[in-house]
Amino acid sequence: MKEEKPVFLAGDMNALPDSPVMKDLQKQFVPLSNFKDNTYPADQPNKCIDYILGYIGNGQKYTV
Repeated sequence: MKEEKPVFLAGDMNALPDSPVMKDLQKQFVPLSNFKDNTYPADQPNKCIDYILGYIGNGQKYTV
């Protein structure tokens, strides 16, 4: 992906922070949300499956 502006990926990934999916995403994206903040289930969250990520493949820097 070639983009000059910041690119964000956010949503319910249905994947735990240490899953292969999230590890693979972190090759091109930096986490902007805290993986320690549980988001599922909504009534009594005990897992993190919702994320905000920023694309770093274009050299973009993010401050949280």
